Amino acid sequence: MSIMIEEDLKVKIEISEELKKDLLLLKNEEKQVIIHCSIYGIDFGDAARIWKSTYLIDKKTGEKYKMLFAEGISFAPPGR
Repeated sequence: MSIMIEEDLKVKIEISEELKKDLLLLKNEEKQVIIHCSIYGIDFGDAARIWKSTYLIDKKTGEKYKMLFAEGISFAPPGR
């Protein structure tokens, strides 16, 4: 014999903002294209930057996908 117990729990579940951001990032990563590249400088001062307006174009659909974030490379200054 099984017994069903119903309880009226009035518990408010709170999720920290940091965790919400992490979860959103994980959700978005599932749909991302991640590009890894290496740039090797030859001369002193050789460097690379990336513009926030950088995007990828889907060859099949022509749709543009903007860059969400970049890691390990500095962004070009705005206005250039």
